[in-house]
Amino acid sequence: MLLQLKAAFAGLIGAACSRMWAPARSRSIVLVVLALSACASFQPLSGPVTEVVPRIGNREAIVTDTAGKELRLNTVHLQGDTLVGLSIDQGLPVRLTPAEVRQIRVLTADPITSFATSSGVMLLIIGAAAAAAFIAHPASR
Repeated sequence: MLLQLKAAFAGLIGAACSRMWAPARSRSIVLVVLALSACASFQPLSGPVTEVVPRIGNREAIVTDTAGKELRLNTVHLQGDTLVGLSIDQGLPVRLTPAEVRQIRVLTADPITSFATSSGVMLLIIGAAAAAAFIAHPASR
């Protein structure tokens, strides 16, 4: 009996894999996993520019100037009192005085939360694919 269950389960897994990993389906599964497992956001930092900029470190930042324009910057640092960074969109250096900065938001990602969410999403997708294969496979009925 146990041997028959193992053989049936192995057949079911084999059928699920043969149906599930068709090129079109594998691409869509990869895209869903990547889209659902992204766990990063931009969080605003409060305080004067001269105190906020050293806390950015090597992370990406979105700096909103007083005109409302959002600048995606990398390698943000201070030169004197001036905020200096490299524009991600244009690849050009950007210099702003503290009076020109309305808000600074920094890309944050908690590695533990990101890993847990990614793992949970992956398990849900694998479980849903296995359930769909189990329902669709004629031998499972």
